[in-house]
Amino acid sequence: MKKLLLGTFAAFATLAPASALDIEWNYSYDTHGFFNPQRRAVLDAVAAQFSHISIDSPDINAAPGTWTWGFFNPTTGVVEQIAGSLSAGKLIVYVGADDLGGALGTAGPAWSSSYTVPSPWSSQIAALNTLAAFKPFAGSLTISNNPGISWYDSIEDPSFSMSYDLFTVVTHELGHILGIGATVGVPAWQANITSNGPGFDYTGSAATTLYGGNILLTDDGGHLDDIYFEGNRSVMNEALYNGERRYWSALETAILSDLGYTVIPEPGTLGLLAFGAGIVAWQRRRKAA
Repeated sequence: MKKLLLGTFAAFATLAPASALDIEWNYSYDTHGFFNPQRRAVLDAVAAQFSHISIDSPDINAAPGTWTWGFFNPTTGVVEQIAGSLSAGKLIVYVGADDLGGALGTAGPAWSSSYTVPSPWSSQIAALNTLAAFKPFAGSLTISNNPGISWYDSIEDPSFSMSYDLFTVVTHELGHILGIGATVGVPAWQANITSNGPGFDYTGSAATTLYGGNILLTDDGGHLDDIYFEGNRSVMNEALYNGERRYWSALETAILSDLGYTVIPEPGTLGLLAFGAGIVAWQRRRKAA
């Protein structure tokens, strides 16, 4: 069993139509060449799990001003600063590989280092990260290339494999980029966790309604603490067993709803949807018992 992460860098659907989250994997920092075509296909399969989620972010064109993003280089760990702009609903994830010791992966959202832009862009940039909603525009994700870690890098379920499942680890780390477990820099996550004495509980209304009560977090507030939902371990738990695959579930989707994301209804569905019903049918793939 491995810890997925040494540390985190740290809406219910409406009748209005929404566009699915557009995840763009950027391999420009993968200087070790870890993400070969087969592994890139795994990342595309991970992104497909989020076709029912809308980030609801606007087009932001900083010109004639500047908008500088900061993020950790996924291969070297140094802070990168780039001039950015945003296409509506897009999330750019810079991926790479490095020796992370005993951890399988690490990830976190980018941040706005500075911006000097005309109205209305300045207010729209500020609205991307508030107490009520988190709308990440970019992030970085690192997978361990430690020679002692064996990766299962197929889209098919890793039955009987003794390697660690790349699909599950990337799904988990993408959850961090989307704000889950981001104890620093994401006020919407911090607004939904409460101290329970030794650690923290997640108390967001959508997720706790679906789960049936507060959700126990790890002591640092960065992961779900060995939580099961519908008989399966949560993908946002801290640890992963070799040969195990987990999928994004209705519980994690409910957490994103608490963080201000929009859940896209099925065609023909009207009004508000209960998380315990429709969402499971859209994006849940269960392992055979």
